[in-house]
Amino acid sequence: MMMSRYREKELERKERRIQRDERENAAGKLVQKIPDLTSLSIAIHETRPEGCVSDNHYIRRVALEHAPALFEVACSDPRCEDGGHDVTREILASLASRQACFEGRHACRGRCGAIDCARVLWYVTTASYRSGGRLVDAANPTLPQTVATGGSQASGDRETFALGWVKAPGSLSEAIGSVTLPTRPTTLGEARGGLEMIADDAQTACWLQSWAGSQGEERDIVLRLPGGWFVLCAATIAVIEGAREHYMIRFDRRCLVKGPAEQEMPRCGDERRG
Repeated sequence: MMMSRYREKELERKERRIQRDERENAAGKLVQKIPDLTSLSIAIHETRPEGCVSDNHYIRRVALEHAPALFEVACSDPRCEDGGHDVTREILASLASRQACFEGRHACRGRCGAIDCARVLWYVTTASYRSGGRLVDAANPTLPQTVATGGSQASGDRETFALGWVKAPGSLSEAIGSVTLPTRPTTLGEARGGLEMIADDAQTACWLQSWAGSQGEERDIVLRLPGGWFVLCAATIAVIEGAREHYMIRFDRRCLVKGPAEQEMPRCGDERRG
């Protein structure tokens, strides 16, 4: 009985591999569809539907010379049947429009026994392109010199603040990078009209740029200030007119929490001064 079940599983795996090869062949090569693409990496993070963090968190760096124009990620739940994440259409559309940084999510539609799987895949993609003999840098696509160098201030004089965010309600906070706050008020209570923010590194610049392009999406962000880590609940972002790569962050309320490295679940409740 056990050997019969083992052979059945092996046959299923071989059949899935054959089907995968057929889809890759039908999709064609990525470099043929996006010929000016010079590099591509995808940060993958999968969570359970209830918001708990999965251990499936990695960065996939695509070998362009061999890569098919197919972006499928298997569901990491071994019990899941007929599931997985196909984000081919979304990624190819963004690459065709030469986006240097973009993100998305996809819910698994497989089944775990009698219930839906519904694990959620989050991905952040960075890409570089060749344009007229000049390489367009994906990691820092439109970052102006004033942000990259800290403007006229010496780097030692520039005060930076660690930034994180909470991807899903009830999930753990995750570190992003660091930012500068040119007009930081004495307390967060004075920042209800908005908190100006500038990325201090390429990864944060990419993340802020992607958020700004999300058409009003609310996020819970986590900011390290002198008084501790604060979560800014239901925050929105807008590009400051006339100030490229400067963003205005507005939020509904704030509360003191532990930071991303300390892995406490932020709760947006009582306000604390920061």
